[in-house]
Amino acid sequence: MLRKLLRDTNCEAKILMTASTHNAVDNVLERFIKLNKVDNLLPEEQILRVATDQSKVNRALQGYTIDARVGGDITENNKLAKRALERLKSAVLVFTTCAGAGLGALRKVDFDIALIDEASQITEPCALIPLVKGVKKGILVGDHVQLRPTVRRMAKALEFAAAQRHVDQSTPGPYYRRGSAYSQWERLVETSRRVVLGGCPQLRNAVKPM
Repeated sequence: MLRKLLRDTNCEAKILMTASTHNAVDNVLERFIKLNKVDNLLPEEQILRVATDQSKVNRALQGYTIDARVGGDITENNKLAKRALERLKSAVLVFTTCAGAGLGALRKVDFDIALIDEASQITEPCALIPLVKGVKKGILVGDHVQLRPTVRRMAKALEFAAAQRHVDQSTPGPYYRRGSAYSQWERLVETSRRVVLGGCPQLRNAVKPM
């Protein structure tokens, strides 16, 4: 998805890549780094990982954090904070959590495109944070019939997932069903296609036989 967006926009659109957790964000960043080494989509300095708590970021990805890029803790040095803001404004692809999109240095930065991964596990209020960053296009990626958001009992009213509303029949708008299921067993794919996804004819098993 990121490769297509970058190619379609000629790497000129500013993209915010988000997910519900730091682990989910880091997983996407790791895969993109490997892809970028092959396809040379972006210079490394135009890729940033932003987190208000740097310890939450995978150690292997610490070099992509905004603090590492400017050479210090931006919360304790005004000059570094200004440099961080400049780096953010010049970056093409920024990775952070949905909640993190509204915190720290990112509060003053807008984007052209916001992409939310695992959107079925994100509550609507949380999903709105990256979507109100001045974006012209918002993309939700997730399977609405799998895991729902995890919320405390007192917040059950927020359990409705961001991805669910966009596939609800009462809500108009485009959405695309996935064409592949990464499952080892053909029977599991068939059950998912027939029972869970309402007979989705284009679903297939994407796992190649050993």
